[in-house]
Amino acid sequence: MNILLTGGTGLLGKTLARLLSKEQHQIVAIVRKKTAANPFFETFEGDLTQIHTLQNLFSSHRFDAVLHCAANTDLRFCEQNPNQAYAINAQAAQNLCQLADPKTRFIHLSTDSVFDGVAGNYTEKSLTNPLNHYAKTKLEGEKLVLETNPNALVLRTNLYGTGSPSGQTLAEWAIQNLKQNNVISGFADVYFNPLNTTQLAQIINKLIEKPNIKGILNVGCKEFISKYDFVNLIAQQLNITQPNLNPTSIETANQYPKRPQNTTLNLDLMQTHNLTPPSIHAGIKALLMP
Repeated sequence: MNILLTGGTGLLGKTLARLLSKEQHQIVAIVRKKTAANPFFETFEGDLTQIHTLQNLFSSHRFDAVLHCAANTDLRFCEQNPNQAYAINAQAAQNLCQLADPKTRFIHLSTDSVFDGVAGNYTEKSLTNPLNHYAKTKLEGEKLVLETNPNALVLRTNLYGTGSPSGQTLAEWAIQNLKQNNVISGFADVYFNPLNTTQLAQIINKLIEKPNIKGILNVGCKEFISKYDFVNLIAQQLNITQPNLNPTSIETANQYPKRPQNTTLNLDLMQTHNLTPPSIHAGIKALLMP
């Protein structure tokens, strides 16, 4: 298949490109500026938020699938720059949908943060209530995608991994501090069910060829886990038996912007589609394999 991948240099995008290239797919990735040649994809230089970039791309390429993984996930930046956050997290998604052939498999990556985190165990039909501007723009992106192309698939998820451009994901922060034996804290009352980037890439690879699955789909690991326990699992995998890790509460944290407390996703629909939710233990083990 000929596949357009946005966010190809990001945490998920790099993993997806590597996996899909092994499946003999031809991949084109949009990059903002010239980078070193990548063995896994052809690059198309341009700004994803500029409509003329996308028009030039679609006029020169034909795609069987579009995987829209690009987003600005910096919560502070999105809060302080709402127009720019909207441009990448919402408007770019709609533009991609409008320019792609309606028969093209379109998969849009969203977030579990579209929920306020009060209840947890959210289904695809649960009421959304984003607490910060990042989440609001991601929810708007969902709506624009599905209004433009009802056959599109929106994936709500939470992911972790290493090798991010910033080097500051939760997993990377935990690994660095645990190895340095620094005293750190983890929220014992913030819950999620995240996927390793490889686990998520494998699920997306299966969904590319399942065009009957459309609308909104939750994807995640089978276990609900706190951020504190997540870091503890990383410590165990690193063979650190007594980490300097203290449980703390989100109730006492002065967070800006505000974040949801329990974004655990119900995966019944995922399993209905014969997709088995992977294990958090397997994900963390794979994350730290040499």
